Amino acid sequence: VLRGCQLLFDQALSEERLVSMARSLGSDVPFCLFGGTALVTGTGETVMPLSPMPRVCITLVTPSFRVETAAAYVALDDACGGDFSASKDVPACADMCQALDRGDLTGVTSRLYDQFAPVITAAHPELAEINRTLRHYDCEGVSMSGSGPATFGIYTARRWDMAERACAAVRARRVPAVITEPVSSAYALFYSDPEE
Repeated sequence: VLRGCQLLFDQALSEERLVSMARSLGSDVPFCLFGGTALVTGTGETVMPLSPMPRVCITLVTPSFRVETAAAYVALDDACGGDFSASKDVPACADMCQALDRGDLTGVTSRLYDQFAPVITAAHPELAEINRTLRHYDCEGVSMSGSGPATFGIYTARRWDMAERACAAVRARRVPAVITEPVSSAYALFYSDPEE
């Protein structure tokens, strides 16, 4: 929407200004300005483009219950005894970036990790069942997204059939799920000049 408004109103805003506006809307929003595969750090303000994801399909599961981010941080802090440090995952992150550079899907999916997953799954055991279902259909990797409860399973592009089966099995439990693919950029504008 921010990029669309910029074009619609012919406003030449700097990337810094756009990112600042996006951050005021939420910490995940700056990434949405760029999309593709990226490493996002800080409170969402630093978006570093990475090599694209290998061709995959993703079963995205969006349970209907909510997880409040502030409560998730409190639960994580309690579980870690107050010794929570994001820097613990830096080596795995660097390894994942290198796997992306090589186009190594297994190298990427073997490093999927979400620090919130253990505490959120403990509070919502149905997430463990969703994970088992996705794994049952031979996904390459499963992870929760952020503080949850959205969860995803990654399948090689040639295993679209298994992604569909996993999606159907999750939906059979009345849990929303869709199949999607990564995109190379955050936006595409389709514009036709009325003069032409």
